[in-house]
Amino acid sequence: MSSLAKISEPQSPSLAETQNKATIEKMVKVFSGQDIETIMSLFAIDAIYYNVTGFGVMGGTFKGENAIRRIFERQFALLPTDFYDDPIIFVSGNKACANWNLVLGSPGHPGKQYRTRGCDYFELEGGKVILKNAWIKNSLLLTLNAVVRRIRSVF
Repeated sequence: MSSLAKISEPQSPSLAETQNKATIEKMVKVFSGQDIETIMSLFAIDAIYYNVTGFGVMGGTFKGENAIRRIFERQFALLPTDFYDDPIIFVSGNKACANWNLVLGSPGHPGKQYRTRGCDYFELEGGKVILKNAWIKNSLLLTLNAVVRRIRSVF
């Protein structure tokens, strides 16, 4: 008899995992379209969002529907043409991770785009996001790029 552990067959996702994956897939899609109403419908009323910027270990902390809505609206105003592509989503029970490209610029002008990779960690309950923690590579460059784009759009 072999001393190697028997590899088990992959199990089908639970109903909760299927629902949670659909929630996160929708989240990535509607973030790309900056659809604030649909985004907020995916969050629990008392959810917590940890932003990529801000002070402390967790970055900016936003608690509750109104605070989360305001920070997302501010981000969308700063980056009005951003979109997301190449998402990779993993779900295990009530935890999920979405890894994606954030692209600044119009999809029709690939030569004038700035790309960086980011990731969100989620905790869900009843198919709603109760926690979203965001990370992004090159966040300082991303911020500077967004500011320059915003200034150019004004002048």
